[in-house]
Amino acid sequence: MNVYIERHPRLDRWWVHLDVWEVSFRSLDEATDFVDRLNTRLNAPHSLSMLARMPSTRPTFTYSHPNDPLALPGSSRDVVEVRDA
Repeated sequence: MNVYIERHPRLDRWWVHLDVWEVSFRSLDEATDFVDRLNTRLNAPHSLSMLARMPSTRPTFTYSHPNDPLALPGSSRDVVEVRDA
């Protein structure tokens, strides 16, 4: 999964991009905290027994990105890049 933070100067917002998904934040600190928590959860140890107890149905999301409604999840990695638009 490609994760990076981008500043939108006209809207005075910070956007965290997760492949094609975007999440808006009011400050760089909020965006960085979100990315740090996401990386912690993605890189946390996961046991096979825990995964075996997960429901077999896929979760449904109420919001999908209009540019890529069929986006597939990729592999996780620690990537934080701050970009100015």
